[in-house]
Amino acid sequence: MWRWKSMSYTKLPVLRHGYMARHPHLIPDEAIVVRNSVVRTMMMSNNVQALVIFSDAIHNAPGCYLTNYPCYGLGRESVTVLGLNEGPFLFTTEPLRNLPKVDRFTTCPVEKVNPASKFIADGCAKAKELAGEGGAIGLVGTSAMPVRRSGAVKKNLEGRSVVDVTAEFEKSISSKDSTSLKCIGAALKRARMGFDTLREKAQTGADVARDSTQLAAYVDYVLRREGCEDTNILISIAGSPSSRVGQRVGYPDGSNLHAGDIVMAFVGAQYARHWGVVAEVFKLGPMTDKEVEALSALESLKTTLPSKVKAGMTLAQVRVAAESVAKKIGVTLVSDVPAAEGIGFDMDEYPSKETDKVEEDTVLLVSLCSEFGKSVGTMMTSGMLLCGAKDGRWL
Repeated sequence: MWRWKSMSYTKLPVLRHGYMARHPHLIPDEAIVVRNSVVRTMMMSNNVQALVIFSDAIHNAPGCYLTNYPCYGLGRESVTVLGLNEGPFLFTTEPLRNLPKVDRFTTCPVEKVNPASKFIADGCAKAKELAGEGGAIGLVGTSAMPVRRSGAVKKNLEGRSVVDVTAEFEKSISSKDSTSLKCIGAALKRARMGFDTLREKAQTGADVARDSTQLAAYVDYVLRREGCEDTNILISIAGSPSSRVGQRVGYPDGSNLHAGDIVMAFVGAQYARHWGVVAEVFKLGPMTDKEVEALSALESLKTTLPSKVKAGMTLAQVRVAAESVAKKIGVTLVSDVPAAEGIGFDMDEYPSKETDKVEEDTVLLVSLCSEFGKSVGTMMTSGMLLCGAKDGRWL
């Protein structure tokens, strides 16, 4: 329920309209060299001589981590090939006319593929060359590929020793380096600006806030002007406390905003290939004492939680820790909203399963949601938590 994918209201073709940038001040070439080294260490520990990494709009992180190439929802796909001593090599579905633009914001040249449909065949051929005659080839992200793509990988690597190292790869890159943390900070700053804009326009009754869809589209426009590459804006509006029990934030449906409504809003902003998220509740008018008390209880939980979360815990243990702290202050968290999941290049990256372990310097999107009965309804708050060896801290 909480695993939304990127969604833009304006649907602007990012490449054509020039919203993509290299951000060398945030992502220097030296950082990419270190990332290559991290992945090569993982390759050696798994005894593979070359990697074939598949990325698309849903799973953007693997290839983007090494190349800075984003696969947004424009039908873009890519294969990144990395050898122990060479690469990365980037093969995409970009038409040749786009390559001069793409080369401006990737950290390695884009290989010319003609026609673009050959990007998998060309990528696999490069991997076989790098792996040598009997070398093993590691696959990342291919198990989640569309059938037609996975069939192409199988055909082009037939007869070679292959091993799926997706889990190992995702775990190895889940610890955010200083470069990623700077990018996340920049994205979070813009997400906060987007949320504040949304709240201000809604509370002042501005024309752009006539309904939830138009309000979301306006915030998307504002964030695009701030250099955001994509957005994910979710809004739910309730007209009365009784209708707020069981409420969850979702895609705007054109509902009109009225005085006295409680608004649950989620603003995700992607900047420099990384996501920042702000999700909170506000009211169009003064809150009642009970509503203030409920929201204060969640904020108190948010203040205490970082000291209970550290590297080495599973997501299940993080949830237990959150529920334990909540119970002490008389709050019960809802069960259908994940308490925490990984965020960075993607909005649902490792760790995302209950059994996944949190690594040091992993960033978690923490969502605290509770139902307070008919007199108040559902309340929520969220934050992005950087996990350390002994505890965590909010970004």
